[in-house]
Amino acid sequence: MSTKEFLSSAAAQANVPLWCSPSSTEAQTLAKTFEYADPFPHLVLDGLFEQAFLKTIADEIHSLRSDHWVPHYTALQKKRATDGMAGLPPQTARYFAFTNSSEFIFFLESITGIHALMPDSTLLGGGIHQANANGHFEIHVDFQTHPTTGFRNRVAVITYLNTDWTEADGGALELWNMEENRAAVSILPLFGRTVIMGQSTIAAHGYPTALPGERPRLALIAYFYTQTSNPLHTAFNKTRYFRRPDMPLNRRVQIALRDIFPTPVVRSLRQLQSQLTHRRNK
Repeated sequence: MSTKEFLSSAAAQANVPLWCSPSSTEAQTLAKTFEYADPFPHLVLDGLFEQAFLKTIADEIHSLRSDHWVPHYTALQKKRATDGMAGLPPQTARYFAFTNSSEFIFFLESITGIHALMPDSTLLGGGIHQANANGHFEIHVDFQTHPTTGFRNRVAVITYLNTDWTEADGGALELWNMEENRAAVSILPLFGRTVIMGQSTIAAHGYPTALPGERPRLALIAYFYTQTSNPLHTAFNKTRYFRRPDMPLNRRVQIALRDIFPTPVVRSLRQLQSQLTHRRNK
């Protein structure tokens, strides 16, 4: 079903609100918080989307079959994700259709100060992300340009779906100060919490500590772009990892391999390793 059709469906269910739209005054306050956030522009919002709506999404995600997921199992990340809009469960697709809408993008522009933001209908790098036992994602900076369109990656929106999550469950999103090589902010992935994160070459983030238990860590992720080109970003169309203090040796080795081998070779090896690990875990 197309984005337009999902939005029509959402309009037909107007009695079931999707989000709590901030007022213009609230948006101005949020914009200042975003701009001056440490260590780079970001915003943490609880309750931006309606809890009942997110509950329907969480319920349908838990029933997804294993063949709906693409594994990403390497030393640097252990998680799985959906691939594009096709095959998403109905309410999940409705969420992404809404975040792609002009209404939501206008909100993002008012918060970030970035004009002419564009969604990505392919959900490259986005969709549903799930990390299970021992899941993690090493500290990294996201791709700065879309590998197909060449558009510049400007904003990431992450909404968490983890009911009754506590610090003991782990998986906190860490935002790193790259000059000082340390975590500056730790964001617990609570149910209904949305993180709006500016994308740049210093926007380093991740959850490098492996999840200690069996509870899955669920997130909905979407990226937003501008046509603005920057010569410094043209070759930066893949995830870039950083060597942090106390990083395990196997992760350092994998980063070194990524630096040595061409991107297609690294991608093929990563996919092979992910598939082998995925088969062992079935």
